[in-house]
Amino acid sequence: MKIVRSIIREHFEGIEELDGEMAVNLGYFDDTKQQILYAIVKEGHSTFKLVDAPTKE
Repeated sequence: MKIVRSIIREHFEGIEELDGEMAVNLGYFDDTKQQILYAIVKEGHSTFKLVDAPTKE
């Protein structure tokens, strides 16, 4: 549990709607900050999705 708490503390960015489903935003996937990792829980099963990060203009 200590490892799970550490991951959540470091990476949890909030809960958002993604493609009509609620998703946990786990922040940038890697140091390039080009993709964001989401965890989606649906019907008791979890999946992960990488989404391109918004570009800064």
